[in-house]
Amino acid sequence: MTSATRLRQRKRSPQEIRELLMTAGEELALDPSTRGGLAGLTLSAVFEKIQREQGIRLTNASVLGRVFDSAEAFRREVLIKIASSESQDFTTSSDYVFRNVIVKADLTTPERRWDALRETCRVSANIMLDTLAASQTWRVWLGILAYAIAEPEVNADLVEALKISYHRLNQQSIETYSAALQILGFRPREPRDLEYFSFWADTLAEGVGIRMLVEPDSFKGIMLPTGIGGKRQRWTKFSLGFWALASQIVELDPDWVAPSASA
Repeated sequence: MTSATRLRQRKRSPQEIRELLMTAGEELALDPSTRGGLAGLTLSAVFEKIQREQGIRLTNASVLGRVFDSAEAFRREVLIKIASSESQDFTTSSDYVFRNVIVKADLTTPERRWDALRETCRVSANIMLDTLAASQTWRVWLGILAYAIAEPEVNADLVEALKISYHRLNQQSIETYSAALQILGFRPREPRDLEYFSFWADTLAEGVGIRMLVEPDSFKGIMLPTGIGGKRQRWTKFSLGFWALASQIVELDPDWVAPSASA
């Protein structure tokens, strides 16, 4: 027996087995090739994945009653972990908009600042929609959402995990929108605040994104002459709604000071 074989077959603690199962379970649930979708998230499928990829053999006898009380308890923990996870898609799209739109914007006049805000809304919304369309994680998250709200009393733990995810996204959004508005020279129009704007912007994105998964051909976008010199630019239903929402909730900040060239 080789040292590698002995390492794979050594006795593992319940915590080590738990980490193996949770990691493999999450990967399996998020894998678009998994047969049956979330229904394919079973202990036997996870055992097979771990043995195939790592050469580690686990059985019901080594897991049930020792690591998890039941196969359903394992499955539920994986779903809770995914449901409460932080969105990396939002962070990626925000970074792109800051680098390529916001920091390069012409802010020399109030009119140019409104133009910059409109372009920020257009680009960020288009990217967000494209990102959602390509995100397997988001599709799985929606599957968990549908499963949880079908019986919210029974699935209270999943509903709570979803609330955690919503809260994290809302905090991310508030921080991002605050930074963008400060650079562009805007503020929320009283009595509204950034939390109000963030809530409705994220809700709009989610609703449009769900409909897009059902009718993708209805969300290809339209070309409008909103660019410099009337240049035609791509808009989507979401970017139009996002811009309409922003233009009603924010206003020019009279105390704004333009960022220095070195900032």
